[in-house]
Amino acid sequence: MDGGNDLEIDGHKAELKCEIDYSKSAIWLDLITVVYGKDGQIGEGRLKGIVKFLTDKKIEYRIGHNITDERPVEFDKVNTEILDKQN
Repeated sequence: MDGGNDLEIDGHKAELKCEIDYSKSAIWLDLITVVYGKDGQIGEGRLKGIVKFLTDKKIEYRIGHNITDERPVEFDKVNTEILDKQN
């Protein structure tokens, strides 16, 4: 999944991607920011997360807050978001 065609970071073109691995339990869902310079890619940051589908319109999602954080291994009440799809 790609997105963010008009994204800029510190004056450099950037791109936001996500990577999903459904083979894991909980599902791994990472947000990746790629920054480009004149000669190509100059940096990449990855926030590692996990997701679990609660219903067809609701998911439980937890993500590390820094690119140096390890991937969360479980959901907790403090760091987990419940996302509910609105019609």
